[in-house]
Amino acid sequence: MEIVCESCNSNFNIPDHKLPQGKTASFACPKCKNRITINPNNSEELPVIDTSTGDDDSSLKESSLDDDVAGFRFVEEEGKTALVCITDPSLIKQVASVLDLMEYHVTDAEDTRDALKKMRFQSSYNLIVVDDNFDNNNPESNGVILYLKSLPMASRRDIFIAVITQRFRTMDNLNAYHNSINLFINRKNMDEFGKLLERGIMEYEVMYRVYKESMKKLGMS
Repeated sequence: MEIVCESCNSNFNIPDHKLPQGKTASFACPKCKNRITINPNNSEELPVIDTSTGDDDSSLKESSLDDDVAGFRFVEEEGKTALVCITDPSLIKQVASVLDLMEYHVTDAEDTRDALKKMRFQSSYNLIVVDDNFDNNNPESNGVILYLKSLPMASRRDIFIAVITQRFRTMDNLNAYHNSINLFINRKNMDEFGKLLERGIMEYEVMYRVYKESMKKLGMS
């Protein structure tokens, strides 16, 4: 469900399966902290209740989403979004500086569990950058990559996945295809991370442009 905070006009999404069926749900806006109440009987009305009012409505407490939404970082609808799954602080800084120049709203994941939680709440990440050793010394067991590979193609094709690796060479398209990855970037080539990422995204957009335009004309996207 698309949510609009009437206090700060922020836009973000919460998957429908996270909303309690037939109950009023509430949570604090990730940006301004005001209370957002979602009435299932009138989903178009999303009143905001200031937390300072001391509202004691027990039904809101029973259906509170605060614990689930905690740690979820909202992103503006019109912005490009990126999730960074890297442990090395110097590598995080290098990647973040490039994504900032590319005007992405960047969210960092602390570990695999945190990354999966963020992906469940923010289903529209445009870009995910993953170190294949993220939170695991065995790249074959990388929980983030395994989760992304399990996504339905309808969801997967809208996400560009770039993996930083020591196993494969940069732009290894054959292994990228085999692993359901859009782009491999070897650590030896991180000085060219920005150029390589821009090239990979451009090629990806060209490849899918005709397909997406056709789906849109057919009313299927």
